[in-house]
Amino acid sequence: MIFGIGIDIVSIKRIRRAEKIHGDKFIKRVYTDSEIDESKKLSNASHYFAGRWAAKEAVSKALKTGITSDCGWKDIEIYNEKNGSPSCRLSGKALNTAKKLGMTNILVSISHERKNICALAVLEINNKK
Repeated sequence: MIFGIGIDIVSIKRIRRAEKIHGDKFIKRVYTDSEIDESKKLSNASHYFAGRWAAKEAVSKALKTGITSDCGWKDIEIYNEKNGSPSCRLSGKALNTAKKLGMTNILVSISHERKNICALAVLEINNKK
């Protein structure tokens, strides 16, 4: 059963500006070590980080928490499956929230456009809870 749907759109320019102004402090506050390592393999990290930003926001909205003390940026990790499709790994308070809800799955989709990136997340829960 679908519990929550989250969507977010972000300007690549906004993420690029945050990287420029705050540098590593911004990157290390928002992204997991694995996400940062993956970005180093790419020629355009700003697009990558913007996609992860939008996906994390979408997942937090699907959890119905938003990015708060109950669901931090690093509690949501976005990674690619072997086929290239995005997926989500939860930890910390976000994982605790998902377990309390009876989460069975989170589906994530990221769409890239020249100036903006959009992400959608769908949170499925056990219907019997």
